[in-house]
Amino acid sequence: MYFSRAIDQLRAAGEDTRLRILALLSRSDLTVSELVRCLDQLQPRVSRHLKILVEAELVEPYQEGSWRFYRIPQVPGWLGKIIDGLEGPEIDADLRALQQIRSDRADRARAYFADNAEQWNAVRRLHIDDHEIENELLSMAPASLDHFLDLGTGT
Repeated sequence: MYFSRAIDQLRAAGEDTRLRILALLSRSDLTVSELVRCLDQLQPRVSRHLKILVEAELVEPYQEGSWRFYRIPQVPGWLGKIIDGLEGPEIDADLRALQQIRSDRADRARAYFADNAEQWNAVRRLHIDDHEIENELLSMAPASLDHFLDLGTGT
């Protein structure tokens, strides 16, 4: 690693809120609003910290549907050691809030699928065409098959 990049990353990580963000993102990809909930801070402040972490290449954003998530692409060894050793009331509160976010996500997913189970095939087709899925699967299959077993497919 270049010396200047290491200094930039150390500066970016060397602030209490940003270190808390890194600790959370080392455990789960999160949106800005989820980080706001965990950290109990205002959205503009959390967004500013994320911008600094992204610029230092410690965090990267990605899009999933209409949500923008943040993740740590690869935790540098030095940072992993620091994050793993973090303790204190702030970290404990952040991790409790993260657990609640995970629970809320699971509840929303269960509710969504329960509400849409009967029309799931139609809902799924809104996101991707069946022919695209079949073509992709066929492209991965060998040229000839002697046997084929289809388990647990369908709705």
